[in-house]
Amino acid sequence: MSTDLVELGKRIVNDTGHYSGGPAQVFEVVGRHTFQTLLAGGLLPSHRLLDFGCGSLRNGYWLMRFLDSGNYYGIEPVEKGVRAGLKHLIGPELEAFKKPTFRFTTDNDISAFGVPFDFVVARSILSHTCPGMLHQMLKTFASSCPTGVLYGSYWRHDLPRGGNIPWWRVWERSRPAVGRYHNMAVNPASLKEHQVFAVGDDLPDDDMRFIEIITYSLGKIRSIAAQYGLSAEEDWTFTPINKQIWLKFKKKSAG
Repeated sequence: MSTDLVELGKRIVNDTGHYSGGPAQVFEVVGRHTFQTLLAGGLLPSHRLLDFGCGSLRNGYWLMRFLDSGNYYGIEPVEKGVRAGLKHLIGPELEAFKKPTFRFTTDNDISAFGVPFDFVVARSILSHTCPGMLHQMLKTFASSCPTGVLYGSYWRHDLPRGGNIPWWRVWERSRPAVGRYHNMAVNPASLKEHQVFAVGDDLPDDDMRFIEIITYSLGKIRSIAAQYGLSAEEDWTFTPINKQIWLKFKKKSAG
């Protein structure tokens, strides 16, 4: 099996017409970045992990090889994308050895697996998730993973200038020409005009849509998380890719 992940990302798109999670040229770097973030957060082979919105296994390529057999789980509404990922990125022998578990559904219910996950990762999910879906995700995570950690990347529209944000480390790797950003806040003008854009802070809590582009303030994210006894902190361990900042959710400490 080829290990050129850019080429494999192109094959997945060509074979299925399924969106692979972003431009093929960054298929490898985004998956590796996600894996490195989880490793820095303490991920071990013995941990049970849920890849939320696992798609065509951009993250699964790395995680399935690292985790012990039976410890990789994925939830995804589009089954053909997962099947393409298994074909091109995993292969039948590794799949049989690692024994991944999948649910093909749109219910966003982390608790439905009946497993108290040590880690849940949702790359490029909160960047499309309206408040209703975010509530469902965090509610079921809090109820089923009392000692777990959820990493989710999001687009933030209220980033302050200066302060402790490491602006000098921030750039967007998804473009051929690397350009530095002095302000990484996401707003409609910085995104494609034809795409559906919304500010999550302005939407009702029962909005269950999954749209092309949505941004949140950190305060709104923390407010939703707090309803389920969760803290939410940004993780700047590594340089953000495509302006998506990692959030780390976990149960608040007693007292």
